[in-house]
Amino acid sequence: MKTVNKRNSEVARVAMIVGLAFGGIGFISTAKAVIITPGNTAAPTGSGVFGGTVEDNVTTPFTGTGPLGVAFTGELETTVYSDPANSFGAGDLDFVYQFSNDNNSNNDAIENFSVNDFTGVGTNVDYVPGADVAPIQVSRLPAGTGDVVNYYFGTTGVPFDNDTDELVVQTNATTFQSGTASFQDGGIAKILAPVPSVPEPATAAIAAFALSALCIRRRKAARN
Repeated sequence: MKTVNKRNSEVARVAMIVGLAFGGIGFISTAKAVIITPGNTAAPTGSGVFGGTVEDNVTTPFTGTGPLGVAFTGELETTVYSDPANSFGAGDLDFVYQFSNDNNSNNDAIENFSVNDFTGVGTNVDYVPGADVAPIQVSRLPAGTGDVVNYYFGTTGVPFDNDTDELVVQTNATTFQSGTASFQDGGIAKILAPVPSVPEPATAAIAAFALSALCIRRRKAARN
């Protein structure tokens, strides 16, 4: 799979850094992605930004069966960033997905790309415009259905021998796990891909208790 849109991504990251250096809060706000909550759909604006420390990078091939039993193949590259400029909070995770439609003897297009397991996670969803195929719609399935984030590329889809633009999902997650990515071309291909994870309720409760105990101890020490 060819590497694309790196220059556009670098420009976006440099713009964020320059904006921070000069207090350009208004400038940065214009680059925010589209906030998608469960059950909603929106048209992406092409203002997706990402950056920071790479936490994971993986490229995985996929194979599916389209109309009339015709096979389609491609590759998905996923990069996870700990982003100091994440719109939810400094250090929260950006998930950047990009896939190719590599081999299809019937020249069918891939119309939908979706990622499961965003339950309980905030999402700002968009893409970085480049020379490849851009999505025309992004949606998030209602809660209780696996909280799927779906990119729709229209009836023309992602044609044979084409890549997508970089698809960006900024989240409020600080950790990630293995989830499921799906590609629809009449049929469906599924592979594993990094997705955000949220703390288990017990873990969150323990962390809150520990923080509370620490605060009480500090207050007592200050009084003494």
